[in-house]
Amino acid sequence: MTYNSLFSVLTDESLVEETLAHATSIATRHDAHLDVLCLGVDRSQSGYYYSGASAIVLQETIARAQQEAAAIEAKARAVLKNSALRWGIESGVSQLADLGRHVAARARFADLVILPQPYGKGRGAELEPVTESALFEGHTPVLILPSEGETSPAPNRIMIGWNESNEALSAVRAALPLLKQADAVHVVVIDPPTHGPNRSDPGGLLSH
Repeated sequence: MTYNSLFSVLTDESLVEETLAHATSIATRHDAHLDVLCLGVDRSQSGYYYSGASAIVLQETIARAQQEAAAIEAKARAVLKNSALRWGIESGVSQLADLGRHVAARARFADLVILPQPYGKGRGAELEPVTESALFEGHTPVLILPSEGETSPAPNRIMIGWNESNEALSAVRAALPLLKQADAVHVVVIDPPTHGPNRSDPGGLLSH
């Protein structure tokens, strides 16, 4: 089992090189195709403007978002142009409230989505809905890249947060390509139930 199709979303020009460096490393490791969506985001809320100004503001913000998308796409192509990977790039513009539809429609066809950390200093407001839409609307496993430090395309030690839920089991199945390559996998159970068939060996069935 491996990842054949990877997907990443870029909405911030300053995160292009960092995100694609990790994505290409993982794609190379799995011999996967990498699809990249470059989005310029219209962050305006036209309802807050006085009557008659909305159309003017919308035109300006859409034009700005188009420029951002073009700049992100150009930088992404510059990063990937000499890569031996199979890759594709698509660009477009979306309003902040409509991001989920664009991301989920593409994420659902990928084996793994690779995204930058959505929270922290200097992170845009659009990164959170991008992450959530890939997870909850696209129903696709998402690998979040840390804002600092190195990320290995083949981690040696992996920790699983286990609570016997369907969601936890789905996450484990989605991570099997990484789990199989790891040297050690730790199953962590917080406050396991005191009653039940697995009370003497919490998480034991997962290791079989």
